[in-house]
Amino acid sequence: MTDWKKVKIGNFLIREKQRFSDLKGSENFEVYGVSKVDGITITSHKKSADLSKYIVINERFFAYNPYRINVGSIALTPEGVQGLVSPAYVVFRTDKNKLLPELLLDYLKSREGLSQIKKHARGTVRKALRYEDLCRIEMIIPPIEVQKKILRKKQSFDEKVFNLKKNNSAQQSYLSLLSQQILQDAISGRLTADWRAENPHPEPASMLIEQIKAQKEKLIAEKKIRKEKQLPPIAKGEVPFELPKGWEWCRLEQIIYESPRNGYSPKTVEFKTDVKTLKLGATTQGYFIPNEIKYVNENIDVESYLWLEYGDILIQRGNSRELVGVSAVFDGKPKEFIYPDLMMKIKPVEPISSMLLHKILLSPFVREYYRNSATGSQKTMPKINQLTVSSTLIPLPPYDEQGEIIAKVERLMKYVHQLEEKVSQNANNTETLMKAFLGEAFQA
Repeated sequence: MTDWKKVKIGNFLIREKQRFSDLKGSENFEVYGVSKVDGITITSHKKSADLSKYIVINERFFAYNPYRINVGSIALTPEGVQGLVSPAYVVFRTDKNKLLPELLLDYLKSREGLSQIKKHARGTVRKALRYEDLCRIEMIIPPIEVQKKILRKKQSFDEKVFNLKKNNSAQQSYLSLLSQQILQDAISGRLTADWRAENPHPEPASMLIEQIKAQKEKLIAEKKIRKEKQLPPIAKGEVPFELPKGWEWCRLEQIIYESPRNGYSPKTVEFKTDVKTLKLGATTQGYFIPNEIKYVNENIDVESYLWLEYGDILIQRGNSRELVGVSAVFDGKPKEFIYPDLMMKIKPVEPISSMLLHKILLSPFVREYYRNSATGSQKTMPKINQLTVSSTLIPLPPYDEQGEIIAKVERLMKYVHQLEEKVSQNANNTETLMKAFLGEAFQA
């Protein structure tokens, strides 16, 4: 085994150039393309009206675009497949008595194989790997019987990797559902039922709402905040579930300082300036990510509402149907960032904490409300408006219970995140094992 040497793979390859015009009675051939991820696929690109020069591919034939192979875009035609590919593709096969095509494909997609491809590709602006260049690639090719043993081992390994990935995916889905259940239990009162048993007479949330109302009226009279439009009372049919004694349903507008305000999206620049604006990715994960920014070459008044303050809640008013309405609490420095037009900003009236309101906004029933309220298609980006957000139903617990809810949710979520990290690490280990196998299968 240690005597094996690298050899040029061209000695084991056979170029295929049969054209569609060479065949008779095969007008129903599909036209295929090559995808880095999916391999040989029926092409979605516009086909030529004249297919006569298209190249025939049969099962276990290789096909690649000379300008795309450097990113791993090469594929092996599956068994039972016959069709055509563009004449821009290179098509070849291996001498299967000397080199198994499955092992060559793995090698060309491995780190070592991609390194060889880049080494032999030619060109200045766009490098291409022509068939003659491909033939110069070197690879350790053991005897065919040894290759068959390697392939059997790889197929067994692939099955184990598939099962590991399937298991990791199932665990990730379960943990996502668990996170949602924790939030739902928190905002419906089930999570703190034991606390209420020990503290049966807290000041009810209805009194907290009245205190907030009086505080807002004072701020409006002092012209420190704007007066909002009055929203309709909550109808009995709107209430999605029953709340514990002492809790109260209210609309979001009742417990925030001002109506939600959309951000501003001026033209961004590629160089650093004093004004940083957030990308949507800064809040998509449900928490604030400070490095998801762009720069704006424009002066923003220091008193502008666009500057974020600690504890502001940012809600995505536009995104995919799944993500529209997702929120995050800004926990950065005051007046360090402005926020874009596809977000809106709110802030709860003290003493309600931003963290509690944020957890309510991330709960399943609020997320579903935003998804169902969004207008527009996936092409035009679904959006929610300020009235939708202002009208959001909020299950408000008594003030004394709010701290217990936050503590319990954070404690449980910490365990969930620890489990998520383990699952993620398992997935990374699986990928590392696969790459190691592909990289070393032919090493002497």
